Amino acid sequence: MIFIDSINLSDLYEQEKLEIVLVDHHSLRSKLNQVVTEIIDHHSIETDSTILNDSSKVKIEHVGSCCTLIAEKIFACNANFHKNLRQSTANITGMSIQDLLQKDVKQVAGPNMRLLISSLSSEYTVEKLIGELKTMKDMDEFLSKNDNADGVIILSLETNNDEIKRQLGFYAKKFEHMLPINEYIQREEHNLNLRERGIPINQARIKLFEQRNVQASRKEILPLIEQFIKDFAPKNSS
Repeated sequence: MIFIDSINLSDLYEQEKLEIVLVDHHSLRSKLNQVVTEIIDHHSIETDSTILNDSSKVKIEHVGSCCTLIAEKIFACNANFHKNLRQSTANITGMSIQDLLQKDVKQVAGPNMRLLISSLSSEYTVEKLIGELKTMKDMDEFLSKNDNADGVIILSLETNNDEIKRQLGFYAKKFEHMLPINEYIQREEHNLNLRERGIPINQARIKLFEQRNVQASRKEILPLIEQFIKDFAPKNSS
């Protein structure tokens, strides 16, 4: 990291080794004005502003933050930025089952139940996650670390040649929670169009579904789970 007092701008200027890009500022009251090569700012232009002959090197727009203008420049200079960003976001190298579930998780809590909703990284399916489970220890520890939740809804999105596929799965810590969750998410009025799939392990507290309504993302599913949590009452409660 370089600080302003660790370099001598005047010496660099005298040696003709100095070029300055003004960021979040567009005026210098010194001879250094002569070596300003570019201006990126979001403040109103002042009468003593630095003047550049090349207007393409001046970017002054009234936005909330100069960071917006910098980000725009980065995107424009790197045609592969979005692709690289998506690849980095989807990179799950070295991540454990708990890491994958924790990466993008929301919590819904009510008086009688607490559920988590985990969205998996792109192209990593619920089926693949279930297949990598050896025991339920990872699932139970994940729930314990998240305020001792009662279960988790797991969502995944996969794209292949412009074809979108979604999967939905859930794990419940207690057997008595399996039936009410299972019945609720499959209600026709919820329009998730779920079709149950077999799972590669012998475990009664996990369910896996192909979600044929691929338009229903977590944004649509979250309110359904919130309503379920709000209405849920154990059978032995009066």
